[in-house]
Amino acid sequence: MTIIKQNHTLYLTDLRELSAANAQSLRDQACAVVTSDLTTIEIDLSETTFVDSFGLGMIASLYKTATERSKNGPPVMRLLYPQPSVQQVFELTRMHHLFEIVLRNGHSPVKAMQTTVPLPADAALPLPPPLTSGINPVVAAS
Repeated sequence: MTIIKQNHTLYLTDLRELSAANAQSLRDQACAVVTSDLTTIEIDLSETTFVDSFGLGMIASLYKTATERSKNGPPVMRLLYPQPSVQQVFELTRMHHLFEIVLRNGHSPVKAMQTTVPLPADAALPLPPPLTSGINPVVAAS
């Protein structure tokens, strides 16, 4: 991974994968250069062929750290040029609603709602309600 901080923008490039194997190290390296004046984070995913839940967590954690340290509000987070399989992961997890995804043609498939839906401080995802209809609870005999 290559990290470049230029003016108020942090660029992450040369990412082959974002997975359990490297997510913590990538997060630590990227968060180490996050400063309070950061306004934009751009992650080049053009070479990324694999993203798992740890990789998604790394991106969310980087955004959260930048937001907490920012003196100008949440930074703009752009995920640049993902390959179709990687883009599909962001769409399946609905993270494309949180971060702007820029495709090769320069268009974003869905405009991010970053300014209106920041990650909460605890960054926990809500659990679905328990299923109750048609389920008979098992009661242990004493």
